[in-house]
Amino acid sequence: MKHMHPMMLTACAIVLLILHLPTFTHADQVVRVGYEQNHPMAGTAENGKAQGIMIDIVEEVASREGWTIQYAPCIWNTCLENLENAEIDLLVGIAQTPERAQKYSYNQHTVISNWGLLYSRPGQKIENYADLNGKRVAVVKNDVYCNTFIKMLQQFNIRCDLVYADNFRDVFDMIDWGEVDAGVANRFFSLLNERSFKVKPTPIIFSPVSVQVAAPKGKHAALLAAFDTRLEAMKKDRNSVYHQSLKRWLGIEGAGYRMPRWLLWSLGGVLGGALLLGIFVALLRREVLRKTADLNHQVEERRKLFAAVEQSANSVIITDTQGVIEYVNPHFCMVTGYRYDEIIGQKPSLLKSGKQPPELYAELWQTISAGREWRGEFCNKRKNGTLYWDLCSIAPIRNEAGEITNFIAVKEDITSRKAHEESLNWQASHDSLTGLYNRYYLENHLSATVKRMEAQQTLSLLLIDIDNLKFVNDTFGHDFGDLLLIEVAKRLKRTASEDSVVGRFLGDEFFLVAPLTGDREMAVNLAHQVKRLLSELFVVEEVELAITASIGLVIYPDDGEEENNLLRNAEAALHEAKRLGRNTIVCYTSDFHQQAHYRLMLASRLHRALENEEFSLQYQPQICLATGRVIGVEALLRWECPDLAPVSATEFIPILEETGLIVPVGTWVLQQACCQAVAWQRAGMVSLRLSVNISALQFQRGDLAETVRQILAESGLDPALLCLELTESMLMIDTAHAQQKLQELRDLGVSLSLDDFGTGYSSLAYLSRLPVQELKVDRSFIHRLHTTPSDTAVVNTIIAMAQELGLELIAEGVETEEQKQHLLARGCTTIQGFLFSRSLAPEKFAEFIDQGLSDGG
Repeated sequence: MKHMHPMMLTACAIVLLILHLPTFTHADQVVRVGYEQNHPMAGTAENGKAQGIMIDIVEEVASREGWTIQYAPCIWNTCLENLENAEIDLLVGIAQTPERAQKYSYNQHTVISNWGLLYSRPGQKIENYADLNGKRVAVVKNDVYCNTFIKMLQQFNIRCDLVYADNFRDVFDMIDWGEVDAGVANRFFSLLNERSFKVKPTPIIFSPVSVQVAAPKGKHAALLAAFDTRLEAMKKDRNSVYHQSLKRWLGIEGAGYRMPRWLLWSLGGVLGGALLLGIFVALLRREVLRKTADLNHQVEERRKLFAAVEQSANSVIITDTQGVIEYVNPHFCMVTGYRYDEIIGQKPSLLKSGKQPPELYAELWQTISAGREWRGEFCNKRKNGTLYWDLCSIAPIRNEAGEITNFIAVKEDITSRKAHEESLNWQASHDSLTGLYNRYYLENHLSATVKRMEAQQTLSLLLIDIDNLKFVNDTFGHDFGDLLLIEVAKRLKRTASEDSVVGRFLGDEFFLVAPLTGDREMAVNLAHQVKRLLSELFVVEEVELAITASIGLVIYPDDGEEENNLLRNAEAALHEAKRLGRNTIVCYTSDFHQQAHYRLMLASRLHRALENEEFSLQYQPQICLATGRVIGVEALLRWECPDLAPVSATEFIPILEETGLIVPVGTWVLQQACCQAVAWQRAGMVSLRLSVNISALQFQRGDLAETVRQILAESGLDPALLCLELTESMLMIDTAHAQQKLQELRDLGVSLSLDDFGTGYSSLAYLSRLPVQELKVDRSFIHRLHTTPSDTAVVNTIIAMAQELGLELIAEGVETEEQKQHLLARGCTTIQGFLFSRSLAPEKFAEFIDQGLSDGG
């Protein structure tokens, strides 16, 4: 060893180094994280570092999981494209919607809840959707709040001009500068920034959403699971980064707007380019017209001009007065594929594609021959036959005597821009799922068709609604439902003639515009044909499905003097068809318009109802037949508008759900009911179980468990006395997610009840998987008890199911002694209904308890 050769020692050292190399080359997992500039959720600080609520949480998870984060800031449309193309691993601060869930994979836990608000310029009176008619409104393209807002405009037939922005700060800038009348933002951005701009909040709110983290569809399940695990732990620890970040970012004021440095550079580049082009034109004209005595100076200037033209990023062509080409620059050759020697001596007509009418070329020559500049766009053809677009400016060149000696054309290749415009135009007029025309195309088509109709002709419009699509979605999932919609679209296309226009109106609604005809009977026959065709079995992924359709039919000019009225009347007819029990055809009558107008008026009033304290709660007792005592109470929402006749809950609650107002109103109901229960206890009333209905939007989109926890803490109500009533359908949209949310509620100590039980799935299989303690038999079955044998059997079956699973059971809508005795005989001992008491105001309910059951029933 002492005499070992130096090369041998070196070799040994290399071998040892290689053996130990894995220890030194271990690296953390690299995770590419995308985010948009959406303060305070995420953004880029002046030092270039990512910051915000989502960034703080991701950094904490990364430190715990050993990830190395690579941030990829982007504008929102680009963020979504990068996520869909798997160019990033995670996108933070993305709202969870059913549509997006089809494209991306989400984590399970809500990071934070958010919703959309409408802001206006000070001085603008915008209090409801109807006030937006004729206004300019700024929105962020493809943003979930803005998409929902646009759907609301469509639903209420509001016509306004939409102006697209890259982010919410741009929206506020547009409002501040007076470029638009109103704009859409979310509540967190508004909370931190509204005082920095001249903007005013309106009463219009919508689209409550769950803000989460998403990955490309079907990928990075481990990342999402790890994120959920860490997020859940952070939520439970009040001193965690999660709670510190919420306190930090939601307690600061929004910073004043500064124009991004890149935008200044871009504007500078554009202005510089325009200045250079102006100098180039000025120099060119001056040099053509001016004689100079200094020949050397003239040669040098012309050399500079020639170099500028040769190196220009635009195509330059110079022709004689007959249009024969005398010069083209290298960029022209690169764009067209022609060599210099192939194009000299030819005319620009060599590039004609045949896409422009002869009148365009005639106008061009007339303009430049008169000594004026001509501007326009051409669709030209390259040497290889492919088409491209030019934005062209052609001007005459004059000699010292003022005579035209040549023409110069400067052309910019705008092929990419035109392709993008065509794509946008297609998207603007077509439905992306089915490829059919959309509502915007329908409106334009109706307008154009009405203008060219002859006196004896009629125009028929069918609006077609797939009655049971929601059930299909709830049972098989939204992806499956989309496949069914595609099959429906194909069948409608096969049914319609070539001259018909078929499209997707909204969601599960389609439209069909028949060819112009003078026969009303033909339109009715077509509606029956469509209804019959859609009733035939569909086969989707080897599953046989039977669906039904409701159809609203209008005929112009009998059912509407303008295309807008025609469309609104068709919606009214369709609504009436669904109201009559679905699977039917309804032709429009003038009475429907009054109903639609009334519904729009109610939606407008409801936007101010919570603020004006027009809502109230009434309470209906729940009776134990075995003891004759009141054991519980259900809180029921009521609305009293001072200048309206009483409006039933069955009328206004669906409107609250459609507009998204059900979320803040539902929170108010829960808070008021809990406080009232505590007030009764303090007044000496025996403690009763309190039942409160929870809407689908509250359950699916809001951070419900956190809301319930806060209200229980603030009111002081014992969680064991609170029962949350949910419907079957809301639990079946995403059963795994629903079970998780139900368990979060159970962990708070509250009980859970399935309301309107028997109208949906009602199977032992899914009931056994849900952490519920109670079933409520729907009042429709109780009402038909003993009159419809099938409903009697359903009630008996539900009672048996509840007993088998050890669940509590309540029958609602009990009105007769016969119904009561039947339920009691079957073992259903808790009931609720007019037989004992209607819903009562708080003080009347207290009197009912004091007087005893015998006097109060």
